[in-house]
Amino acid sequence: MLGKSQREVVSSLDLNTSNVTQQQNQIVFNGIILKPNSPRTIQACQKLGIDLGIFQIKDLNNFRTNDCYSDEILQLRYEHYVNKTNQLLNEIFQKRKEIIRKNRQRQLQCASIESLERSVSLKQGSTIDQLELKKQMDYAYNKTLQYLQQQGLVEGNVPQMIGECQDVAELEGGLNKELSRYNKHKIQKIREAQIKLEEDKKRVELLEKIQERDQRIVQVMTKKQQEMKEKYSSTKRAENKRIDTQEMEIKSQPRENESQKNIQQQLNNEIKSKMLLKCDDQKEKKKREQVLLRKEEFEKQIDIDCQMQMAKIQQKLENSEKIQRELIQNKIEKIKEQNLKEQQIMKQQKQVKDKISQDHIHQLLEKMVQKEKEFQINQKSILNIEQEKKIEIKQKQRKIKSNQGDIFKDRDEKLKQINEKFLKIEQFNKQKKEEQDYKILLKQELRKLKEQDKQDILDRQKRQNEYRMLEITEKYKQVDEKNQLKQYQNTLLQQTSMQISKQEILERNRIYSHLQQMSDNLFNKKVRKRNISQLEQNVLTIKPKVKNQKEDTEFEDHTRLLITMLQTSDAEETQKIKQSKRQN
Repeated sequence: MLGKSQREVVSSLDLNTSNVTQQQNQIVFNGIILKPNSPRTIQACQKLGIDLGIFQIKDLNNFRTNDCYSDEILQLRYEHYVNKTNQLLNEIFQKRKEIIRKNRQRQLQCASIESLERSVSLKQGSTIDQLELKKQMDYAYNKTLQYLQQQGLVEGNVPQMIGECQDVAELEGGLNKELSRYNKHKIQKIREAQIKLEEDKKRVELLEKIQERDQRIVQVMTKKQQEMKEKYSSTKRAENKRIDTQEMEIKSQPRENESQKNIQQQLNNEIKSKMLLKCDDQKEKKKREQVLLRKEEFEKQIDIDCQMQMAKIQQKLENSEKIQRELIQNKIEKIKEQNLKEQQIMKQQKQVKDKISQDHIHQLLEKMVQKEKEFQINQKSILNIEQEKKIEIKQKQRKIKSNQGDIFKDRDEKLKQINEKFLKIEQFNKQKKEEQDYKILLKQELRKLKEQDKQDILDRQKRQNEYRMLEITEKYKQVDEKNQLKQYQNTLLQQTSMQISKQEILERNRIYSHLQQMSDNLFNKKVRKRNISQLEQNVLTIKPKVKNQKEDTEFEDHTRLLITMLQTSDAEETQKIKQSKRQN
């Protein structure tokens, strides 16, 4: 039976003053409103594996069945339902709190990020659209291409192009940073998913082992029950055969006696007729002798009847004693068998349920001790009753021996007393049977409730596993989508780097051609100057060395300028190529 606190909860629920009340599309639990249609409660129920039908509160009338005749069993079912609903609602409320707290933490983390794109990618996570990201990347790629196409191959535009190309490099660097962060996040999620899968596999294996053990136990129990039924049926058949044979013998005896009596009567009648004809004078004498004989026979019959009645009474007493002893022995054997069965069941439950707390174990031990005490008390009471009955029987035998003359007078009274005692014993046995049947019904109901709890736990675990598998599949889909986006980003970055390298090659060729023209012009000027100087040498003889030195220095300066320009352009090209390789 359940405790007082649980009964108080049931009474409060009946009076609509409990901690759980139902209203339109909502439930009030401990002063807090829970809406079954809200997304947080649905998410909490899915994570815990609880069915949404728990929000439909039931009454006592919902637990009435054709098998349930007593109010106590109905009350026990209702108390079990109320305690279960309170526990599940408390779990839902706690899980809902955790979900709200985690959402707030995510919002705070997302608010601390500087860039909007990063905040969106971390805040929305799995809900971001792949098309929008592709559109954004296509927009950036098209913008760079437009910039490169608008850039004309005109002299004097080299420094502007170099400055704008630096912005593109910064953009590529930002994209690469985001990709590295995304890769780290992806690796973490993959590891978490692998760990969860391993845990789920272990749990599924444990459940399969437990189910196999339960099936083995059920098979053993069914085999034992079948053996007991076969033994009981065989014993019943033997008893029925013995009873049938006795009844046939009893029925055959009176027919034989009746035939013999008829024959004897006919013979007696013939003898009497002959005797009457032969001796009329001896009638009176014979009559007197017959009367005397009849008196003696009557007295003998009376004595025989008294002895028979005494023997029957003694046999009835002995039979009653035997029946009582057999009943007591059968009851003792049944009680022992019940105790053995309960002990076996307890052992099996201990093997299966290793997770039961010590409090339950202590309670079960106390119940077993109480049952043993009750069994001992019942045995003592049975022994006392047997001793009292033996004493009464001895006293009755003594009284019968001392008062044989008064047997005919007290016979009816004693028979009445004996019958009354037998009736009392039968009533007492009926009451005990009813009590035992009621206890058995309560035990069966408790076992049914425990089995129902086991089935509910298994269903809940199945729902949890299904929800986790759905989450894992969704995460894998998100990871695949992110990998596709990453590949698309890499292709765009490669294409942009190719376009930039092509533009650099064109600019380099343009610079080389421009420098070549400048060098050709300088070379033509030098040749002209030399020709003029050769002509002037013949005319002018003043300071020829100074002019030649100045021209040589100017030519050397121009050549050095060209070399430095080429070296700087080659160095810049090598640096850009290295950066593009690192980015790829």
